[in-house]
Amino acid sequence: MEWVGDGADAGRWLVERIDDPWRGSMHDVVPRGFPSYARVFHPTDADRPMAGQWPPLPYARHLRAWDAFMAHGVHDVERRSVSWSEAAAMHGTTWHPLAQWGSLVRQTTDTWESSVADEFLSADGWRVRPPQQGQLDAAVWPHLARTLAAHSDTDEIFVALWEGHGALVESTSGTGRVFLSSDGQAAAAGGAVLSREISAAPRLKLPNRGFVVFRGTIGELSADDWPLDVPWRDRIAESYGFAPSALSPSIVWSSDQAWVTVSEVDLDSTVVGGPPALIDAVCAAEGIEALPIDEGAHLDWDADKVNR
Repeated sequence: MEWVGDGADAGRWLVERIDDPWRGSMHDVVPRGFPSYARVFHPTDADRPMAGQWPPLPYARHLRAWDAFMAHGVHDVERRSVSWSEAAAMHGTTWHPLAQWGSLVRQTTDTWESSVADEFLSADGWRVRPPQQGQLDAAVWPHLARTLAAHSDTDEIFVALWEGHGALVESTSGTGRVFLSSDGQAAAAGGAVLSREISAAPRLKLPNRGFVVFRGTIGELSADDWPLDVPWRDRIAESYGFAPSALSPSIVWSSDQAWVTVSEVDLDSTVVGGPPALIDAVCAAEGIEALPIDEGAHLDWDADKVNR
């Protein structure tokens, strides 16, 4: 995969099909005009102590219990993913195309900040976190990429990364990060994931967003270990002992513009646009939790009219 110096030219078609100014629908960030769309729900992370159980949630109401629990030191935990449909079953709610996490898990708050930040404890002791915004899990991407490849007439793709991800590109405000070692010592790291040349170059500009663009093949995202081979692999974090990783693509499209995927930084799901056969395949694929959605759908935090 290689950097595209003129990302604006490669993504010109997106500019023409994304709402500007924003109108409040998914087309603020997802291009219009595809025959069908699907919503891929980002899986959530859950953990549970190997011995004992978590104190009650929310944290703010049970600070003493959590302080006492943490005073015993590091706890061994087991981890797993939790799907949206599984979370709905835990709460007696309905998983549907426009479901929103806060409504699905019966959060009582009516503010955006709390609806995306709160966690819950399942009946069997799992601490379930909200789905990650703007990042489709690295383990899900190969399933999606293989499905896209099976319904593509070309292998060539373009990948766009949102410039606002921390330390991706250098900026006048700095790109420093602080890494904590296992003994709690902090170390500051300078430098960006991408080179100075890429950082200084013009970006693909969409409404309220800027992106760095790369060109490659869909096969490069189909491998289970795809983060190891992309140009934006975070080698700085690795030098501080972190496992190899790379940001999930923000936007991916085929060079013939037959399909697109959008993982908007403020959304906890990825939208796929393309022909009906592709959308049907995405919704049926193993390793992907997805449902078809209509063009013009609203995915705001309060858009869930079913789980009220």
